[in-house]
Amino acid sequence: MPVIIAALVGMLWNVARAVLPSIVGKILITLGLSVAVTRFVMPDLLAFITSHMGGISGDVLNLFGYINVDKFITLILSASVARATGKAVLAASARAP
Repeated sequence: MPVIIAALVGMLWNVARAVLPSIVGKILITLGLSVAVTRFVMPDLLAFITSHMGGISGDVLNLFGYINVDKFITLILSASVARATGKAVLAASARAP
């Protein structure tokens, strides 16, 4: 019985050593790209969006502030960036030998 358990543990260890580096690498690359996009692209994109909201009256802008439309826009843009980054990483890793 101990021989069977040792063999199973050894097999699981070999599978983990083979699979985990690629998964961890993909996660780290995705997080790195997401952080870079969030730091460098998002501020400019949010500034672009707010600059084009000039035609909206003050009351509507106050309402937008009250119901946190700015946080909603940031949430949607962040989710879109994360999804696109994940797809790009998966596509690049699928092409790699």
